Amino acid sequence: MPMFTRRLLLASTAVAAFAAVRLPRATAAPATAAGTLNIACIFDPPGLDPTVNAVDLVSTITENVFDTLYAYDAKWQTAPLLAAGPAELSDGGKTVAIPLRSGVTFHDGTSMTSEDVAASLRRWMKLSSRGQLVAPVVTAIETPAPDRVVLRLSTPYPALLALLAFNSGTAIILPKARAEAAMNGPITRIEDLVGTGPFRVSERRPDQYILLDRSEHYTPSPQPASGYAGARTPASERLSFIPVPNVNTRLQGLVSGQYDVADGLSTDSFAEIQKVPSIVPVITKPGGWLFMVMNGKQGLTTNPLIRQAAQAALDHDAIMTAAMGSPQFFELGSSLYPNWSPYGSEAGAALYNRKDTAAAKKLLAQAGYKGEPFRILTSQQYDYIYKAALVIMQNLQDAGFKVDLQLMDWASVMSRRFDPAIWEGFVTFHAFVPDPALITILSPAYPGWWDTTDKRQLLQEFSSATDQAARARVWGKLQDLLMHEAPTIQLGKYYGLLARQKSVTGVPDLPLTPFWAARKA
Repeated sequence: MPMFTRRLLLASTAVAAFAAVRLPRATAAPATAAGTLNIACIFDPPGLDPTVNAVDLVSTITENVFDTLYAYDAKWQTAPLLAAGPAELSDGGKTVAIPLRSGVTFHDGTSMTSEDVAASLRRWMKLSSRGQLVAPVVTAIETPAPDRVVLRLSTPYPALLALLAFNSGTAIILPKARAEAAMNGPITRIEDLVGTGPFRVSERRPDQYILLDRSEHYTPSPQPASGYAGARTPASERLSFIPVPNVNTRLQGLVSGQYDVADGLSTDSFAEIQKVPSIVPVITKPGGWLFMVMNGKQGLTTNPLIRQAAQAALDHDAIMTAAMGSPQFFELGSSLYPNWSPYGSEAGAALYNRKDTAAAKKLLAQAGYKGEPFRILTSQQYDYIYKAALVIMQNLQDAGFKVDLQLMDWASVMSRRFDPAIWEGFVTFHAFVPDPALITILSPAYPGWWDTTDKRQLLQEFSSATDQAARARVWGKLQDLLMHEAPTIQLGKYYGLLARQKSVTGVPDLPLTPFWAARKA
């Protein structure tokens, strides 16, 4: 079949990145103060409320601002952050008591109590796609003491701490009054973005910069830093996040010294980055998954045969090679989880990476396909997503689909995907999560809207299983169902690439990279 070669797809290569191009004034932050770390990011985020907005860039910025009750440590285990210790379970797991640290202060100088935590958790369960997974089993949130909050559950929910710890769709802790005032939607004013983290939001100029200044009221955890957990001691006075949509411009700005860190770089630039003495590449592992999500609510892809035809047509080797370049930046395999995870499973493996155009054509005929457009939303702001979409388009066309690839900025992809009338598929990424309960596509509210009877039954079984072995067995069934119903296709696992000035330290190789410990000499 006709195939996109790597040469044709390298429109955004590292060689071009080092060309002498004038950097746009729009990407410049205000005059750099001492202790400022300038971070070139991919786009201007649609908002800065990580409870409502699960876009990864929002989490990357705001995890420096907000703390959660628990966080993941370096071994991907949940560890206390605002909590004073492990959750205390009773009544067969239906009562969850969380001790709280004392002496924690919000950015506005007020002290955190259980009343703030309870209000924040109620907001999270109402507005977050992940909190909504927990909400049906929570019957009450009680505050028996200022340093203790108790959740009453109708049934045990083993994934609760995993959901509370994750930094996307986040269970941020706000002052009670601010949480209750924002109970019906996202926080839009920066003065209301009041957390307990090491930095506070001080200024935002759309499409120019977002400034985070060190909080004078920050009270670090007494535990040593580990992954996202422990003391988040700020090393810089200010973090300046500067939207630079063009991947080449981000890299050029890093090489020239305009930026201290450049995020979301093309893996095609890795070899060239290694040749530049003044900058250091950072490969983030585990990275995440590339997905093609299909619309299960309206239109062509509500027909499972159409989805299965698309699944059969895809050449995952070609897609991931086009997207990520060197195999050191991706991994193929049907299992969403690696072998070291209890959730590693080969369920449904026969349906992965089939490259079977004939089977796809047969499924299209069975579906009664009449040449309706298969509209794919995509953006060049994440160049690897665009490259993956180009190969997907070719695979689907070879199988007989009429493909309409719709190019737009990433913010538009993120907003338009909520309208089921205008798309059949979109390519996206999902950062690694250690527990399947954190995977957004499992939520019926996530665009794609996977919500079949079998899925609901298995998800309920998975959510209520208290034994790890039982949860792993049910997850295998869920993965098998995901492969057979094909609401979303896992294209492959990826690792991310960012780079820093050699003079910058404290940038970890974690996905959703936190910057509280980063500083430049």
